Amino acid sequence: MSKRWMRIGFVTGMVVWLAGCDRLPSLKPSPERPRKTAAVTRINLTIREARPEASLIELDQYVNQVVLLNVWAAWSLPCREECAVLNRLHEKYRDRGLSIVGVLLDRGEKESAALDFVQAQQLLYPNGWVDNLNVIKPFDTMRVIPTKYMLNRRHELVGTPIEGIASEAELQRRIEELL
Repeated sequence: MSKRWMRIGFVTGMVVWLAGCDRLPSLKPSPERPRKTAAVTRINLTIREARPEASLIELDQYVNQVVLLNVWAAWSLPCREECAVLNRLHEKYRDRGLSIVGVLLDRGEKESAALDFVQAQQLLYPNGWVDNLNVIKPFDTMRVIPTKYMLNRRHELVGTPIEGIASEAELQRRIEELL
């Protein structure tokens, strides 16, 4: 392969990688319903865990815990890259009252690939699937993945969602505000 084609491939890959997040056209808000900042909304979800045993996780089981809810997909490169940051944050803050929970958007035939990725990466925080996530407010206005939602100790949505890849410093700042 010539150096020219290698350069073209590298530049193309960098452009795709630098895009930063993947668009979700099926979850875009409709024009008649503008996107709003998050009001105080209590969140409780039942998540089918991405493990061979497939146990159920209720957010209510994280009593008096701040929850960082990460909505992502294993097929998305930016989402995959962010997993290492979330693992570090989980290790750093779990003893101070932070729980990170991943909600996977991979469905159908992609579920087994997502399960393989979660296991191969040894993600330290639980990940799984929620049925009909896009009909639950405030998730019905989600525009990109990954999107992170911060829940206080009463599991009320706090602030605006963090769309796309956030810096570790930004996530730490948002976490520290709630702990």
